[in-house]
Amino acid sequence: MKNKINLLVLGSGMFTTGRGTDLFGTILPALFEAKMYEYLDDVVICSTSFESSIKAENKVKQLSKIYKKKINIFFYPNTEKRKLSLSNIVKKHKCNTSIISIPDHLHYEYTIKLLKLKLHCLVVKPMTTNKVFAKKMINLAKKK
Repeated sequence: MKNKINLLVLGSGMFTTGRGTDLFGTILPALFEAKMYEYLDDVVICSTSFESSIKAENKVKQLSKIYKKKINIFFYPNTEKRKLSLSNIVKKHKCNTSIISIPDHLHYEYTIKLLKLKLHCLVVKPMTTNKVFAKKMINLAKKK
């Protein structure tokens, strides 16, 4: 594949990593499948805390053994002290696509930020908490 995806995943909870369960969520296994078909280049997973990043990294290690495949995944925050801004992370890793898997009330705020950074956005349902926000998101996406 000519243009591979450099993916930003916002959120590392149950839907993304299966956090709080013995399972792996929906997104992580899909990333391994995409890597098998060579669609993915690098992946960045952004969590709310260093502890969440460690839990996500442990899930990735478990899946790597199951799939017998490694993925270049970077975790943020990756230290307890220094935090990078979302725009710096996107630039550093040349992200071109995002999956937004965070609490529903944050979908609008972060989708708008990522669209302004020129990323393609896949937002888990519900898209947002109200119709006005949804229309604004769609209109901005159409402009990009």
